Amino acid sequence: MKKMRKLAFFLIAFSITSYTPTPSRLIMAQENLESKGIIVKFTSQDSVQKITNIKTLAYVSTYDPRLAIIKSKQLEEDLKDLRARPDVEWAEIDTPLDPLPSRTGPMKVHETNQFATTSLLPENQVPGPEWDRQWGFFNPGTLLDYVNNSCSEFVLFGCYDGLARPRVDAKIWELKDYIRRLRVARDEIYASSKTIIALVDTGTSLNPTTQKPNPQVINNLWIDPQTGAYGRNFVLDEPIINTTSGPNIDHGPALEGLLVAREDGVKPIGITSGSVKVMHLRVFNDEGRGNIGAIIRALDYLLETTKTTDIPVRVAHHSWSCTSCSEETSRELKTRFNELADLPPIKDFWGNIIRERGIVHVIGAGNIVDRPGETDAERALRANLDIQERVPATFDTSSKITVAALDPDGTLAWFSAVGALRVDIAAPGSSIVALARNGGLTVVDGTSFGVPFVAGTVAEMFNINPKLKASYVRRIVNLSGLPNYNLTNQVYQTRMLHAITAAENAMLSRFY
Repeated sequence: MKKMRKLAFFLIAFSITSYTPTPSRLIMAQENLESKGIIVKFTSQDSVQKITNIKTLAYVSTYDPRLAIIKSKQLEEDLKDLRARPDVEWAEIDTPLDPLPSRTGPMKVHETNQFATTSLLPENQVPGPEWDRQWGFFNPGTLLDYVNNSCSEFVLFGCYDGLARPRVDAKIWELKDYIRRLRVARDEIYASSKTIIALVDTGTSLNPTTQKPNPQVINNLWIDPQTGAYGRNFVLDEPIINTTSGPNIDHGPALEGLLVAREDGVKPIGITSGSVKVMHLRVFNDEGRGNIGAIIRALDYLLETTKTTDIPVRVAHHSWSCTSCSEETSRELKTRFNELADLPPIKDFWGNIIRERGIVHVIGAGNIVDRPGETDAERALRANLDIQERVPATFDTSSKITVAALDPDGTLAWFSAVGALRVDIAAPGSSIVALARNGGLTVVDGTSFGVPFVAGTVAEMFNINPKLKASYVRRIVNLSGLPNYNLTNQVYQTRMLHAITAAENAMLSRFY
């Protein structure tokens, strides 16, 4: 297997199994969330205190007390007044995030998708063999498979169920060969660290009867010690973190299931091991809409929490995007991203590093939805992140990993944004089997669902090596990826995720 993996780095892709699905197109919500506030950057903290006499403050940043969100019922008039003040650096209406894509009806299996081997199951049914057929988990093809079955002509694809599928090997913790090669017992690997993934999304959902999350994930959700809730909510005027209404509430539960699902609440069946937990930071409402103000509040909370406590958040999972962000708000967000990546390590009494604390941001490249009357050339231009700005996917920081979506045949998914310079890796993002709200299974598409494969891999890298610096991870993940020449001029160095190699290199970095 080791020789095969090395050989894969030098092989050029030949023809692969044909795949021509008829995807159900993703539809964007027609209206953005109505803004209820103005983001203001004052020249001093004293100015923030003075403004309370004439304006209603919704939030003052805990990271930078000069930045505040002001509630307003007359946005244009208040914005004009604020911009005229000499103690205001800049002010703008709270920018809407790009709406989460939704479907015209419940998420269903593609009608002609030969790779989606499951259909919607009844709620609360324990995932069985269908879940194990997740094409992105691991595909243990061998050279003998290729010789006897001619399933694929090169070793970066596995031969599974008679179909050629990319060798992502995302369930790294379950592969016995991986454990044996490292010569480290599984218990020893995971005893040293229990990584938390901050999921910046729609939050989890509660079963209306039990008022608890899905039993497949409940044991691996972080509980807020102050409120007892399964996460924190940053959507203004919505005091609860959990809800069961709205067409997009399936988004967060699908992501959490991919990351930490456990059969019967015990046996891990998701991407990560049983030691990884998800911290829900809710920034979208039930309709899949939100504002930059919620993102700022969530990042501020993450900074405050990681600086003042020993909560081991090492990965931030971002499926949100903003294509209309101003230079000022982009700068505020990027500053917080960098601050989270550069958190100082935890040391013992003698100054020896116990573990690093820097956070890696794993970000979806973004879905490029159809626009009426748009030509293919215009769409290609809009999809290219080397040309178009899309916050935070295009941030130029060493701590971020931008993820494109793969189809099961190893080509780029039709909806995925691209970028030979700015998109770092490709991962499974089409025909993904995921947990539905309150149980059961569904099949989903989107770069959002490629992010868990990378975020889960990074979390396991930190479990294996708690001293791994956040700034090293992006390069390790990319160099550990397998070259896939279907991704030429679409993804940096044409690489697709190979989780098992990334984990091995995380372990080896202990010795450098």
